[in-house]
Amino acid sequence: MPGCGTRAAERPTQAAGGEETVFDARVELDAGPFSDFAALSAFERSLAHLPKVEDVYVRRLADDRALIELTLSEPAPLLDTMRASLPYSLDVRSASHNKIVVNVAVQQPTVSVVKRVTYERVRAYRTVAAVKHYRKRCCC
Repeated sequence: MPGCGTRAAERPTQAAGGEETVFDARVELDAGPFSDFAALSAFERSLAHLPKVEDVYVRRLADDRALIELTLSEPAPLLDTMRASLPYSLDVRSASHNKIVVNVAVQQPTVSVVKRVTYERVRAYRTVAAVKHYRKRCCC
């Protein structure tokens, strides 16, 4: 079939035994869509905090997509790390050992996360209220 060889060549091979795919120390990332510059900046900051990422450089922003250069401290399983660590859902369009094309979308928090945050806020509010009440009673 025409084009099948190209697609297979673009995909990074997975190591034997089910190990994670390892990307080169320099990776070009074509990512988007980004609604505005603030969304791109947030994504860039998230990438910079990933393990083994030494440098993140946005080379170009065209339409709603960005071309980002990543420098890793050593070859690493970048896609697996991105999926596990970033607060984005990733739809990988293509990938090779030195280039990734991905669509990104901000993940919505799950119900359990929302419940936990709400519980922590209520608990913190009750603690602050109790301290204020104690101060009023004891400290004139």
